[in-house]
Amino acid sequence: MQLWRKYYFVAHGLFALVFALSLTIFISGNFKNELQHVADLARIEQDTLIHTLEKWYRIKATSNDIIEYCQQYADSSIFLEVKEEEQVLVNTIDENLRGEQGIRLPIHKNNGNEFLTFHESFENYQGTTISVLYAKNIHQVYEHHYQRIFQGIGLFSICNVIVAFLLYKMMKKIYQPIENIAHELRTPLTTIQGYSDYLIRAKTDEEEKFFVAEQIMGQSIYLKELVEKLLIIGNLKDQPIHVELFSLEECLSDFQKIYPHLTIQKPLPKLRGNKVLIKALFSNLLSNALRESQTVWIKADGATIQVGNSGAELSPPLLNKLNQGLSLNKKEISGMGKGVILCHEIMTYHHGKLSYTSDERGTIASLQFREEDVQF
Repeated sequence: MQLWRKYYFVAHGLFALVFALSLTIFISGNFKNELQHVADLARIEQDTLIHTLEKWYRIKATSNDIIEYCQQYADSSIFLEVKEEEQVLVNTIDENLRGEQGIRLPIHKNNGNEFLTFHESFENYQGTTISVLYAKNIHQVYEHHYQRIFQGIGLFSICNVIVAFLLYKMMKKIYQPIENIAHELRTPLTTIQGYSDYLIRAKTDEEEKFFVAEQIMGQSIYLKELVEKLLIIGNLKDQPIHVELFSLEECLSDFQKIYPHLTIQKPLPKLRGNKVLIKALFSNLLSNALRESQTVWIKADGATIQVGNSGAELSPPLLNKLNQGLSLNKKEISGMGKGVILCHEIMTYHHGKLSYTSDERGTIASLQFREEDVQF
């Protein structure tokens, strides 16, 4: 696995963990606050009930008056059990909520509902103990909590997918210039290595040594400039790229020495752009074309420069990936994947477009430049 992918999974995992913990704390905190608020209101309601009952007993109200008064609470989802010693005066509470268990637990579940329970007692004017069991249905509080949990899961899933996508694209974009540089270093480094090995192993005269040193120097300068330009188009370096009007024929002249089977149909126009990047662009296109065919040609058609070969027809899925600038795997075209992406990036930087066509006669890569950037 590539290092940047490992960093991606670590960063995404940390985000998911922190976000999940934050949502859990937030939802739990909301539930606790809402439950505390309801409990405070219930305690006030219970105290009011106790004071009212004490008042009714002081004025010696009848049992029927007390029963009628207490039964009115059921309309507000408040259920009561009122006893005088062991005699039950009022009982609107389900059987499962009464007794020792219901009194001992502040929150009790019964028939799918949650009840907040309080137990208080006082003495009436005759010295008789009046006990009151208060139970309020707070199922709505739990429903709100469950809704927030499901909403939190939905929010977490959506945000997780969005952040994962954006993080992946961002890290890939950061790493892409590094991949491009690694890909483009191979050719000039191979050339430098070859000439260096030639100097060590072969017996050369001064003229040959000068020629080899000149080639090594040229490749080194090209290498340095190419790395600089790739860093800039990859947004890893804040610096403008030098744009000039140059001869495309002169720019491509070195390739005819490297690729004997290359045919350049003249005349070729002058281009306005960065010479180093354009050279890297054609280096990739020619390398890919020659990998599939021994016959490769370059020609101009107005503001469009074409690089073609006589290789086998490409499959529609592969052609579609080439036109979209997607990375190719080694099974499709060995070594071509990173170069395709870089070619599209170079053309985009030059306000142009790269497109591929393929049939039984071969494959053509068309480079469409702006009219004002092409001069014949």
